[in-house]
Amino acid sequence: MNIYMKRHLIDLVLSGKKTQTVRAWKRTPPKPGTICKLNFKIPIIITERYQKSISELTQEELLRDGFQSLKEFKKVWLACYPVFDPAQLVWVIRFEIPTK
Repeated sequence: MNIYMKRHLIDLVLSGKKTQTVRAWKRTPPKPGTICKLNFKIPIIITERYQKSISELTQEELLRDGFQSLKEFKKVWLACYPVFDPAQLVWVIRFEIPTK
């Protein structure tokens, strides 16, 4: 499965500052242990997945997603999705880059 990310977010993944993504997917994301690719190039291993509302995201989860604040997260969210609804149920998907 491919997971698309904007270039500046890929840079955060490669630097180790982004280890999860939050998605408004209707489908269930890949289960832990699945190898996916970011932008058809960078392999990642899904380590955890769970659902919660945007309003339930913790500061730790925002940091894992590469954001310093909910305001910063919201700005990027609105560049990807048409609406920011704090009550919306989202998937939190944690991952790691496999070691060689």
